[in-house]
Amino acid sequence: TNAFKAENVDFISLKGIYLSDWLYGDTSLRYFSDIDILVNSDDGKKSLRILDSLGYTANEYNFPEFLTKNSEIVSYPLRLKNGVAVDVSIKVHSDTEHYHLDEAVLWSRTEKQYIHGCETTVFDVTDLLMYTCLNLDKHFKSGSVKFTGFYDLVNILDGAVFTAHNVSFDYSFVKTEFKRQGINFSAEKFCTMRFSRLL
Repeated sequence: TNAFKAENVDFISLKGIYLSDWLYGDTSLRYFSDIDILVNSDDGKKSLRILDSLGYTANEYNFPEFLTKNSEIVSYPLRLKNGVAVDVSIKVHSDTEHYHLDEAVLWSRTEKQYIHGCETTVFDVTDLLMYTCLNLDKHFKSGSVKFTGFYDLVNILDGAVFTAHNVSFDYSFVKTEFKRQGINFSAEKFCTMRFSRLL
């Protein structure tokens, strides 16, 4: 993190590296194969140069400049050093998705946390939940479902109140999907439709 700070590059720690510490409290309880970070799109190339200066090398083909200007890059090829892989993303999702998250808003709601003793930037819990769902959606679409995502959702939601306008309807879908994955999900429910009738 010091090399990024020295270059005034802020990054958001994503998925395994953050969840293993914050959510599980132990890196051995949450598998992750790489360190995922999100940087502002303007800092993408600078982030790669920082990693290169630290001895990380590109795992795959580096995109030529004309391709990066004329095509959409969400995540750069992995950078590797001594078996540690770093995945640098410059967007939370592709522009071709049917949903759109305003990244400026996401950045404005970030928080500072310590992960494994180092200060870093992370999503607030609501945005973390949304990002976890987006990541699961990406893996579903690619045919490479990662079950750790479901366990992350269950643990993020642990103790939370499931809130919806017609809560029984929505809750049944969520519970069924977790059950299909072999996870027994339950949560306290709050129905805004019933609440609005009381007003």
